[in-house]
Amino acid sequence: MNRNLAVGLVLVLGLQSGVRAQDANPLDTVMNSAKDKKFTGSPITLKLKDADINEVLRLIGEASGFNVVVSPGVSGKVTVSLEDVPWDQALDVVMTTLNLAAERFESILRVMPRDVLLKEKQSFLDAEKMASQAAPRITRVFPISYADLNQLSALLKGFLSTAQSTQADSTAAGLSSIQVDQNTQSLIVRDTAEGVERVRKMIALLDVQTPQIMIEAKVIDATESFTHTIDGKFGLSAGSSSLSINGAALAGSSSGGSAPGGIGQSASQQAAQGSVNSFKLGIGSSFTLNAILNYSEAENRANVITSPRLVVLSGKTAALIQGGQLAVETITNTVAGPQNGFTFLNYNTSLNVTPRATNDGSVFMKLNLQRDIVQTAIGAQPTIAPRSVNTEVVVDSGNTLVLGGIQSSQETSASTGFPFLRKLPLLGWLFGTENQTADKNELMFFVTPKIINAKKTSLNDGGPQEPEAKPANL
Repeated sequence: MNRNLAVGLVLVLGLQSGVRAQDANPLDTVMNSAKDKKFTGSPITLKLKDADINEVLRLIGEASGFNVVVSPGVSGKVTVSLEDVPWDQALDVVMTTLNLAAERFESILRVMPRDVLLKEKQSFLDAEKMASQAAPRITRVFPISYADLNQLSALLKGFLSTAQSTQADSTAAGLSSIQVDQNTQSLIVRDTAEGVERVRKMIALLDVQTPQIMIEAKVIDATESFTHTIDGKFGLSAGSSSLSINGAALAGSSSGGSAPGGIGQSASQQAAQGSVNSFKLGIGSSFTLNAILNYSEAENRANVITSPRLVVLSGKTAALIQGGQLAVETITNTVAGPQNGFTFLNYNTSLNVTPRATNDGSVFMKLNLQRDIVQTAIGAQPTIAPRSVNTEVVVDSGNTLVLGGIQSSQETSASTGFPFLRKLPLLGWLFGTENQTADKNELMFFVTPKIINAKKTSLNDGGPQEPEAKPANL
């Protein structure tokens, strides 16, 4: 450094050894700072007046600890006054001020005028293009197993060595080509050795099996009903007078009628109508007490499980249908009179799904699951009751998801009989009737997707990402 420069220079580095210890890789610091303008270098202070740019770059290089090579075309003077700024920011400001550019080469940073660097890069690209055009071409045949030939061919043309050629280079571009042979399901690639290797790697990554997905669905339709009935009848007679409550006629009465539920009936008649709980109490021939108590319970349970299952390629639509037809009688009025006919209604169990395997091993599905049932009411025409779900979901491969469900319950109770007496504890059952009914219904939809060939696809949880491709040499 000359004396004039020393007079106008005050350089404060503040523990230079500590600066180098912090900047483990100063070249990375410089390149990252120029890219995203986030400066992380150790702070320095520079106060320079009319200083030669070469000396400034040398000082910054010594402060940062990296190697700097300055091009002969770099010249000029600069006056700076920077205090406690990162050294990589100081370097960026100085190069921007004098229209300079830097290029990293291993452990060395080259500094030169910006236009010189641009010309150098353009010359390098032109020489590389000429070398690529002059390189010998080789031909390889790649057998394709799974990918569509035309789609794969169009995609791979962008990876040929002459893919970036302009219209003026059409002759050179014609030296490289990809042809499709449908007969042998192969691609014929002609390019430089480097271009053929690049195409080979892409084929190894793209020519893999499409994920196959097994979809298993379940529809569970469970019903449960419970009925509880207590029916009591009471009769009393004294001499020629009688009293009947809730329809219990008296045995041995003057009318000689028969009583419903067994009073006054023969043993064969009672057996024909079923057993009842009854008792008869008589005192002499003038007083008779009759009572009937019916108690019954009924419980019904039904559990229907429908489980359609199918296998489909990722991205394709598949449908599975099982069903029948229901004949419903119809009456049409004509001039000749009413005409009877039939209408046929379809009822199905169907699964319609379009799955797509994701790269994280999940399955995205557009799914429609339907199960129709036939309902028949007493004295009415049968009808079709649909049960279906239509949704879009994402499920991990092999896991089961509850798509939805409906749960319904209904409870009813009824009580009739003689006022006041039917509410007596225990004895009240002889003077009235009680009915209780409880119905429950549960409908649930489940789905379980599973990728069955994950190890042979390009999914992240599958096998190797670059299977071996074996081209044939010509």
